[in-house]
Amino acid sequence: MQLAVASMTLVKWNESLSVGVKAMDDQHMSLMDALNDLSKAVMNGETTRVTGPLVHKMAQYVRDHFSAEEAMMRATAFPGLAEHSAKHNELTARVRLYVDRFEHGEISLNLHLLNLMREWLTAHIRDEDRKYAPWLSEHGENWSSFGPVLASQSVRSEERRVGKECRSRW
Repeated sequence: MQLAVASMTLVKWNESLSVGVKAMDDQHMSLMDALNDLSKAVMNGETTRVTGPLVHKMAQYVRDHFSAEEAMMRATAFPGLAEHSAKHNELTARVRLYVDRFEHGEISLNLHLLNLMREWLTAHIRDEDRKYAPWLSEHGENWSSFGPVLASQSVRSEERRVGKECRSRW
């Protein structure tokens, strides 16, 4: 018997997580939604047939989000870009390692791993992303267009990846 735990939320958005740049706040909320979707699937005992695409969606969204953040920093000549980008590269490599190990059956998704992902996400927003917010607000423009653009790029990227994966299997 499978228990439905869909009402459990791993991470919730609140104003303490706002970086003060609406486009980035919107993307952070979407990252949290993706992590919650993955968490619900794991907690409901879904198979890798369901969790696998969610893992890939989360990983792709992280990469797209980092690219958008760095593009905004580059556009305003943010002085902390190199340091922030290095942290993104480190985290991207860690995500890639988790995805590879998941795909090869070396690790499974569990509550401990999901909690680590939640802690990483909220700590990165609070400790790292807040460093660029004042600079972007002072030197930037209206960044609202970055949110929808990123979302559509992520969807198209995921559609291409899934289509390619299906073609390669058949």
